[in-house]
Amino acid sequence: MIILADTLQVLAPGEVAEAGNIANRGRMTGAGYYPVKHTAGAAFTITVNSCDDNYNIVNDTPIVKIITDDVYDT
Repeated sequence: MIILADTLQVLAPGEVAEAGNIANRGRMTGAGYYPVKHTAGAAFTITVNSCDDNYNIVNDTPIVKIITDDVYDT
């Protein structure tokens, strides 16, 4: 059975996915699970997960393109 993604979950460094946590858009909460601070202009990597409507990660591979107007992004 193939389950397709209903939504995309974007996680910044320091955030951790938690399947089924709809209230927090599939993110763990509590001490130690918040995004880490970054210096303006410094690069960092995000994680994009394909999820069903309950934020369970699904085995789907959509093509994702992130567009920004930030002159410092790469």
